[in-house]
Amino acid sequence: MSETSPTADTKEKGGESPRLTQDLRKAASGSLARRLSPKYLEQHCILPLELDDGGALVVAAGGPLDPTTVDELCWTFERRVKLVEAPAAEIHAAIMSAAEESGSTAADLRGADVEVLSDERESAFDDVRALATQAPVIKLVNVLILEALKARASDLHLESTANGLRVRHRIDGVLYEKFTVPKSQQAAVVSRIKIMAHLNIAEHRLPQDGRIKIRLSGKEIDIRVSVIPVAYGERVVMRILEKGNFLFGLEELGM
Repeated sequence: MSETSPTADTKEKGGESPRLTQDLRKAASGSLARRLSPKYLEQHCILPLELDDGGALVVAAGGPLDPTTVDELCWTFERRVKLVEAPAAEIHAAIMSAAEESGSTAADLRGADVEVLSDERESAFDDVRALATQAPVIKLVNVLILEALKARASDLHLESTANGLRVRHRIDGVLYEKFTVPKSQQAAVVSRIKIMAHLNIAEHRLPQDGRIKIRLSGKEIDIRVSVIPVAYGERVVMRILEKGNFLFGLEELGM
């Protein structure tokens, strides 16, 4: 079964399609996705969606797949593979959400334990810190930053809402909504950013400012981070400052 169709016949911009977000989350907990380990899905940033009318396996991919991965999918499902584009951050968020749902029984048991009121907040902070340092959360935050850089956004906005963490890019002064991180992952994502910016993850009532310095493809990138309390949690604004990004030649200025 090495016959493949490794090109995306259907291309959707995930941040602009609420239906795609719902499809990804539904697919992540579906029977097709369960045939592959969450680690494999995360590693390759893929999600099997459905079987099309021709019997091919439709797979959402967050980026180009190497032929070996496509062949592995063909062998596993014994079908041709058709790839469709989807935002990498949305795929990771859907995988994380499905993993949390599968562990809901353990969560319910943990919630049934005897509560010690004096230690409740401290335990909550420990839980959030543990979540924020798990590999899926780290990968999701990294992808959020990388997609903002890829879009050449000047700012990455993450705003807590009643439904989750709304992700927006500021490009040429205009805010473009991309998608919403599930509510269950909201605290972990914000805490991960706080850890990266050396901020206090236990502080939720006062504004905080910090900075993150990263190196990507040999370029140093400085990210200024502002965290502000809002009605449903916290809002994070990340200003992306790439060194040398503002050096333009005369030709680039149209002169």
